[in-house]
Amino acid sequence: MNVLITGARGYLGALLSAALSGSHDVVRTSRGDISNSLFQYLDVTDADCVKRVVAATVPDVIIHAAAMANLSVCEANPEAAFLVNAEGTLNVVQAANEVGARVLFISTLAASNPSIVYGRSKSAAEEHVKHVRMGHEIVQLSMTFGLSPNRASRRPFNKMLESFQTGKPRIYDNAWLFQPTCTEHVIAIVRQLLCRPFEGRRLAVTVDKRCTMYDIANDLLGPALVKGTALYRDREVVCIEADHLSRLGLPTMTYATMLQRMRIQLLTCAPDGMPNAMPA
Repeated sequence: MNVLITGARGYLGALLSAALSGSHDVVRTSRGDISNSLFQYLDVTDADCVKRVVAATVPDVIIHAAAMANLSVCEANPEAAFLVNAEGTLNVVQAANEVGARVLFISTLAASNPSIVYGRSKSAAEEHVKHVRMGHEIVQLSMTFGLSPNRASRRPFNKMLESFQTGKPRIYDNAWLFQPTCTEHVIAIVRQLLCRPFEGRRLAVTVDKRCTMYDIANDLLGPALVKGTALYRDREVVCIEADHLSRLGLPTMTYATMLQRMRIQLLTCAPDGMPNAMPA
């Protein structure tokens, strides 16, 4: 299957590109530096550029992962957030319809939160995706944890990895309760969806337990590397049914399994001889 991935240099895009390249013909696109021959230039905000690249590669499926995902950046730049997240998605949808491609959209649980710019922009994007003629799936993620080829991103796991490697503690929020998403769970879901007809669903991919950032860091790294304080006081609490994916025949993941996978990932990245400071 020919799969085009937008935002293939990002935290999730890089992860999906690496995970799918062994079983599919993956077209990696990015608006960043494309000196690496593995990538093609694609700026989702440029409709002509999107149509040109999609027409040239004729993908069976477009995994649309390109986004402006930083909440504070979106709040400070609402026009840019809507340009990238909403209009960029519309451009992808129109290009997909011209070549008969399906679209798998990487979205967020925040799309249900109209009080923030990021949520409104992703909600608008989801509405655009519903107009893909050949079929779509919307995969909604929570705050996501796990190893990605993109370790430059300031995602939570990369910060935890840095603490593990340097021995320097960090401060984590202990106020906001949420159900996290694990990168390996995302991969498992996407792999299965690619093998099925797209049914136009909105699929929330999270573990079964609500926790705080502090809980995750403490359970993963131990108290010596973790300090807690209330950083996220006003974030929305979203509760996801633990069995909704299993009812659809899709893989689920528990909080305990997520921690187990993350411990393995940390140790895989650890320099030789580094002491294991993680809790058992």
